[in-house]
Amino acid sequence: MKLKRVRRYRYATRYIRPILGNNVVLSAGLALPFVIGASTSMNNALALTIAIGIVNIPTMIFASLLGKKIPQWLRLPCYVLLASALVVVSRFAVSWIAPNIFDSLGIYLTLLAVNTILLVRGKQVIPQYNFYRAALDGVVTTVSFGIVMFVVSLCRELVGNNTLWGDAINFPIKLPGALLPAFGFILVGLLAAWAKFFRRLVIRYNLRKDNPPRTAAKLPEGEVE
Repeated sequence: MKLKRVRRYRYATRYIRPILGNNVVLSAGLALPFVIGASTSMNNALALTIAIGIVNIPTMIFASLLGKKIPQWLRLPCYVLLASALVVVSRFAVSWIAPNIFDSLGIYLTLLAVNTILLVRGKQVIPQYNFYRAALDGVVTTVSFGIVMFVVSLCRELVGNNTLWGDAINFPIKLPGALLPAFGFILVGLLAAWAKFFRRLVIRYNLRKDNPPRTAAKLPEGEVE
């Protein structure tokens, strides 16, 4: 079996694959509590996406530069301390989104200091990266998280409150239960299934291009099998 196109596809998309096919939320379940619990409005989605970028990107860069110089047992506490300081910065960065944004987010903004994207990748992957690759990984995982957050928040705010960005709109369906965490779980499950289907579809397409089905040889005219 030839794998030329599959390998070429994986190499070409090695940096952006976590955004769609191998989304860090849908494939690995990282930062799932934020998507399930806080995705009740588009304002929340925007605030958490900005905040997680402010927290994760500098911390991942720090881990790539100094991670190997810190004893392994001390790495995570150092990352959490730096992330906690950046959470304070992120509060100022998202305060303009809405007057009640901190009440809406509740404890989730504070919990960004120990979000699993940072803890898992900061411990296992980022120390092996250089500065540029760690920064790129931070940006890609932030966009990956943001896409899922925005899609889930859009559906829940639209169906649950009949609003978008806090403004009322005329929508024929209103289900207040969409604002409950259970509905968030259902949406994330559907998105995860779609992402898995999309990933398999692309790989299957490339496999078929590399290994076309053999056509049966035509028999001469008048010859009977």
